[in-house]
Amino acid sequence: MTTKDLPTHYERGTRLAQSAAIGCSAFAALGTALGYYAAGGHPIVAAAGGLVLAGALGVSWHIAIGAASRARTVLGTTAIILTGFALTAVAIGASAQAVVVTMAGRSALSAELIERVEPISDALATASAQSDLSPLIGSAASIAAGYRAMAGQEAKGAFGKSGEGPRFATLTLAAEGFDTAQQTLTALDAKSGEIHARGLNAIAALRAAAAMGDQAAFLTAAQDVAAAVTDLQSLDPSVVVQTTGIVRVDGETIAGLDAPTQGWVSQAQAWSDNHASVSVPIPAPISLGEAVRAQAFGAALHAWIAAGAIDMLPLIALLLIVSLRAEPLMRDRIQPPEEAEIGEREAALRNRESAVAAGSGISRLHAAE
Repeated sequence: MTTKDLPTHYERGTRLAQSAAIGCSAFAALGTALGYYAAGGHPIVAAAGGLVLAGALGVSWHIAIGAASRARTVLGTTAIILTGFALTAVAIGASAQAVVVTMAGRSALSAELIERVEPISDALATASAQSDLSPLIGSAASIAAGYRAMAGQEAKGAFGKSGEGPRFATLTLAAEGFDTAQQTLTALDAKSGEIHARGLNAIAALRAAAAMGDQAAFLTAAQDVAAAVTDLQSLDPSVVVQTTGIVRVDGETIAGLDAPTQGWVSQAQAWSDNHASVSVPIPAPISLGEAVRAQAFGAALHAWIAAGAIDMLPLIALLLIVSLRAEPLMRDRIQPPEEAEIGEREAALRNRESAVAAGSGISRLHAAE
């Protein structure tokens, strides 16, 4: 091999740039095929699309970088650079999202589902708080105890005549009515607790499905939470409240409720006013493409950066080839390591022979003596 047959640094750099561009194109095409398949595409169509994209991008970049190393006019160089930008735009448009879906589709979907858990959990917590009947249960117990105490005083004659007359019977019946109301409300409250526990189990399943990126299980669990919220809001103590207490009668006319019953009814009305409608935000199914776009600055950020870098590296290689073609040192021939070592050994031998021929300083000293 003569020196003229040896490649220059620039020629070797051009070949390496072409090889790197083909490798990036192949990886982008592979990611595109896998991304299309993961998004629900037909495997044959996905594979064919990947092969076509790999061939088209690889050949195009190979030709563009090769032409960039030979172009000398401003028009030719400009055309090649514009072609490189166009190829990069095509590569990003055709493969970037598919590559991101392949690399981070599941993690992006999981992140999206995790963000939707809290609104659903908050809806359950709100519905559970609104269905808390403990204030009414406590009031029913207090009123029952008060009526029972008044009945005892009536029996002892604290209000005039002693004995268990009509007033005593009325107070006793009222106390028993509030005892019954307390028991009924306690049963309703226990049922509310069971429904809330069922909702919490659904929330746990919701979080597990979100962590695994299982969208079908997530939607099923969300529907279970919505059912629990509906059941909580269907608990209505108004029938119990309206049928419990003492009504004051003036002759044949109802004059109103007595003070304890009126307070009980007012408290129940306040409870009902605070019992607003709660809706569970059931999310619509999303595709992996929607998930990676929504998480472009979140869980899928690293994948977008990697996909962009893969698609842009061939353009960077082309720009380097264009920029370095006028560098003088890049035109030097690459000397094989064996010839360089032989040249160094021959130079060392010649230096030693010259030193022997000229004689050392000690030899000249002996000659002077």
